[in-house]
Amino acid sequence: MIIYLDTNIYCRPLDDRSQPRINLEAEACVSILRAIEKGKIKSATSDILKLEIYHADPIKKLYTIPFLSFSSEHIEENEKLKNTAQILQRKYHLKSRDALHLASAIKAQAKIFITCDDEIIKKNQIIREIKILSPIEYLKEIL
Repeated sequence: MIIYLDTNIYCRPLDDRSQPRINLEAEACVSILRAIEKGKIKSATSDILKLEIYHADPIKKLYTIPFLSFSSEHIEENEKLKNTAQILQRKYHLKSRDALHLASAIKAQAKIFITCDDEIIKKNQIIREIKILSPIEYLKEIL
């Protein structure tokens, strides 16, 4: 089974952990990233993910780039992917980058899209193309 991690999953461990929710999510993200690094979980990356990470805060960029190399598959952006993203964007009222992430995850045949973005998580009930979970929900589900 392949999963797809939103950019915020890679960056969450470096966020301010003073809020309990952020701290729990950060710990969950670290667990997921370690499992990917050890080969226990397969993940997909994409051009939009790389773009966002390469334009992240320098410290987050330095921390996150090595994790990209552990992915099983990389999805390149092309016209077909952009068209799929536009359909998803209109259908589910998504931001363009979120739609590109989801389209990439779908193209990679990922079973689960993991994100800390509440707006996307709330749409899990209506988005049928892929299952969307928070990192905490994901860990609960696989344990």
